[in-house]
Amino acid sequence: MEIPVETKELQQSFVQNGTIVQYFYRMNDTQLIALCRSSILEWDPPIPPQAKSVELRNSPPFVFCYTPLSIEDVSQFYHKFLTPLGWAGESIPTPEGKKGTRYQFSSPGKKSMTLECLPAGNSTLVQFSVAE
Repeated sequence: MEIPVETKELQQSFVQNGTIVQYFYRMNDTQLIALCRSSILEWDPPIPPQAKSVELRNSPPFVFCYTPLSIEDVSQFYHKFLTPLGWAGESIPTPEGKKGTRYQFSSPGKKSMTLECLPAGNSTLVQFSVAE
């Protein structure tokens, strides 16, 4: 990965075959700080196309990201991904005062999953989690 000289701070995550590599770089006038962390995901989360600022966790399992896709497109993405795998999604109420949509996905014998899509300027904030 090449970093332009004028870059003062950069954070990026890469996911492939269940492994996450997270990289953080910060440059000031006198020093360079570079951190790299890797971990293995215990689940294989669907991540919307063109997602940015992706945060993935194992415990509790969740995905947090922003995408330029509309709320409707994100919802369709998750339904198209999960339905063939045996998951059924139904709309659930959004907490009072929040705009956006929420869905609960269920499949017999598995923990339920929740998708929450919130407007965030020209993006959609996506929170996808597995129940504990």
